[in-house]
Amino acid sequence: PGKVFLFYGGRATKPSPKYNAGAVVEIKYYGLGLGAALVEEVDDDPGIPHMPPHHFRTISEVKAMPYGSIVDVRGIILSCTNVTTVHIKKTDEKKAKRNYTIIDETDVIEVAVWDDKARESVITPVVAETRPVATLKSARLVEFNDGSLVAGDHTIVQVNPDILEVDTIRDWWERQSAGLGVHECQNDNGLQADVIDLMSN
Repeated sequence: PGKVFLFYGGRATKPSPKYNAGAVVEIKYYGLGLGAALVEEVDDDPGIPHMPPHHFRTISEVKAMPYGSIVDVRGIILSCTNVTTVHIKKTDEKKAKRNYTIIDETDVIEVAVWDDKARESVITPVVAETRPVATLKSARLVEFNDGSLVAGDHTIVQVNPDILEVDTIRDWWERQSAGLGVHECQNDNGLQADVIDLMSN
């Protein structure tokens, strides 16, 4: 669970999408007011939401948006890789990476997570086998594979959170998989996943 803090002496401003993508507000401390600045941890208040509300878009809507867009999505987890090591030639760095794939009523999309996010991911191959619902808040759309998502430092990833949109997509998946069966296929990018007929209701 998160912690609750009181902020004194700062100025609340609109966050910069370039430096603080996905944030709702920034609190800045500067100038002569620094002497009066105070950040204090307090007891949790059940009335305070633990995170901003989601503004979910379908995967097909996301893929039609400009690259670099910050989006909220939810879908069934179809597959997940183990953590691999990727060599970045440009910087000569080695980075940990994990990929997983989610599906909703409209399309399928791949999600990449890097470094500590990959190593500490709540989504793993074992979790993916149960076909849970994943929600991503503030994921970034990138050009790779004709449109995929990156779950960065500001992205909040949850599995089966207690929200209405999770129940809706789970009900859809259960109807689809029960009525049509699930089969494995490979798309043009070589991504293997269990998929179903998206055109059926």
